[in-house]
Amino acid sequence: TVSAGKREGTALDWKKHKNKIGYAVLAIALIGAVVWAGVTGSRAQSLEQQLNSGYSRGYNDLIANLENLETSLSKLQVTSTPRQYTLQLMDIWRQCGETKGILNTLPVSQVVMGDVSAFVTRMGDYCYMLGQKVTSGAPVTGEDLEQIGKLHETCVQVYLAIREEFEANKDRYAQLTAEGFVKVPGEGESMAKLSKDNTEYPHLVYDGPYSESRDEQTPKSLKNEAPVDEATAEKTAKAHVGGGLAGGLERMDDLKGMIECYAFRGTVEDSGNEVYVYVTKRGGKVLLLSQTLPPAETVVPDEKTLNVLEQAGANYLAAHGYGRMKATYSQYYDGQAVINFAAVQDGVILYPDLVKVGIMMDGSKRVVGVDARNYIMAHQDRTLKAVNLSAEEARAIINPSLEITGERLALIPAEDMTERLCYEFAIRKDETDYLVYIDAVNGEEAEILKIIDTNEGSLVM
Repeated sequence: TVSAGKREGTALDWKKHKNKIGYAVLAIALIGAVVWAGVTGSRAQSLEQQLNSGYSRGYNDLIANLENLETSLSKLQVTSTPRQYTLQLMDIWRQCGETKGILNTLPVSQVVMGDVSAFVTRMGDYCYMLGQKVTSGAPVTGEDLEQIGKLHETCVQVYLAIREEFEANKDRYAQLTAEGFVKVPGEGESMAKLSKDNTEYPHLVYDGPYSESRDEQTPKSLKNEAPVDEATAEKTAKAHVGGGLAGGLERMDDLKGMIECYAFRGTVEDSGNEVYVYVTKRGGKVLLLSQTLPPAETVVPDEKTLNVLEQAGANYLAAHGYGRMKATYSQYYDGQAVINFAAVQDGVILYPDLVKVGIMMDGSKRVVGVDARNYIMAHQDRTLKAVNLSAEEARAIINPSLEITGERLALIPAEDMTERLCYEFAIRKDETDYLVYIDAVNGEEAEILKIIDTNEGSLVM
């Protein structure tokens, strides 16, 4: 038999041994945690470096483009011959198109970038229109030179503000939170200065499709709408975001201007993306919805996948009160498809009434972006003009050597701020696609657009 003393000693020895095992296990666990933290920390650091590298490249490209635009605008002020005017103006128009594409990729509030993008669009469109004027033999007037001078001054302001923002945030545009979510900082004072409230963008006097006069029109879709309060606007914003929000929505400074909005900011619970929603104070319509997305591989979906994405976008719009909408064309970047939807009336595509919807291509079909500015400005009850030409008569106007691959009726915006009912003919020539518009009322060839297929979708020029 074992004595009580021996049993007690054995028990104490076992407790000591058990404690040693516990300490050893704890040590192993701590070592494992440190190793795991090192691995995950390394991955997080690598992801942050990739994100910041992408954003830094975008800012560098934007700064280079703005430098080139400033140089071209300054040269334009000392140009003397029609040939050089045309060359410089067309080059500025091209550079403006490139600059707009870069602006969409930067981690900055779309309200601020929307104002900058609108300036770049008008500048490019003005230079294109002036180039056409010079090509036709008309002289460059003193008023034209004055507007070019204003464009140059504003371009310098934009360039300096964006360069200052780049220097302030270099290599730290994105951070990975403890939960593994990507967070990008809000714009600093330099970028905030570029909003319409703080920068006087030049008022361009011309009859182009993006002229100031279009912005100064009253939003047609809100004309008879009643004001809504903040609670109603917040409820609308949450409904459009969908899914869970971590902590709800935070009120930001209101959006002022032609379309006044309540502004909200929040964090999407499952992805950690920051989301911004702007709801019109009159009518309670979502003007803009955007999420901060990390850079992702650009993939062009196959036809079947695109059909699924288009249906998801159509369902989203229908659920939020839009009437019949039809997908027109798409672009792809940062893992999302940005699909343009146009309203349809009596079988006619209404191109002025466009809504852009951003849909994730990761299989979730989540809507992460909405831009309804065109729709809110243009949509209204219309009485379409009577068609005087049959489809056959309109088709006969097309050069018979061209291959017609499709046709439909469409309402398109005109340069004089009116709208034209046209037959839209899809044309293919020498492996290149075009859209030719024949006025369905008077038979004029109203517009010709060239479709450029890129790795990021279709561009129309």
